[in-house]
Amino acid sequence: MIKIRTYKGYFTFDKKEYNHLRGHLNTYFELSIKEINNDKFSGTIIEDSKTGGIEGVGTVEGYIHQNNIYFIKRMPYLAVLTSVNKIKTYRNKKHPEILYQGSFDNANNVIKGIWKTKFTIIWFGVLPIPFFPSKGSWQMEL
Repeated sequence: MIKIRTYKGYFTFDKKEYNHLRGHLNTYFELSIKEINNDKFSGTIIEDSKTGGIEGVGTVEGYIHQNNIYFIKRMPYLAVLTSVNKIKTYRNKKHPEILYQGSFDNANNVIKGIWKTKFTIIWFGVLPIPFFPSKGSWQMEL
């Protein structure tokens, strides 16, 4: 089970070519659980920008059901890969929500699972820019 504390972990994209373009196989993060109420929890997340993470402090809200964990990550700024190893941050736009699900692996003292984004459109003035779904895997120590 999770407790009120900070956990370290990482995520990666399923598409190897995307990791290559980002210049990082794994993006590291620190997830801090701030509140637990029965099976629900909330907290903050900081991604390591040196390994391709989005700047700023994001939020997480989720719940635990039996041996599974589900949460939504919301980052404060939109990050877009513009070219090899170059991520542009738009501080006036929020990043699309990222959905996480995983399972507790008590034998290895980790939580691991998958993450995904849904198709969304972000408006830049009068221009609609589509953001296609992405997915990958993640792991966090217990």
